[in-house]
Amino acid sequence: MHCPKCNSDLSFKQKNCDRCGEDLTTYKKIVSGSNRFYNDGLMRARVRDLSGAAVSLRKSLELDKTNTNARNLLG
Repeated sequence: MHCPKCNSDLSFKQKNCDRCGEDLTTYKKIVSGSNRFYNDGLMRARVRDLSGAAVSLRKSLELDKTNTNARNLLG
């Protein structure tokens, strides 16, 4: 995970960035929500519910536009 402010490398367990001091609690919630929608979209794609998968993947990208896995699966 990277800090949204200074782009330094972070572990997911950190609450603040060591480099710039940015609070990461809201950012972690957004990334977690994006990952949940991505996993839901992946599960729907595996059972051939492609329209449902597309909706979940778009929601994932609305939360985190840098989620490249969701972007690649969406096409």
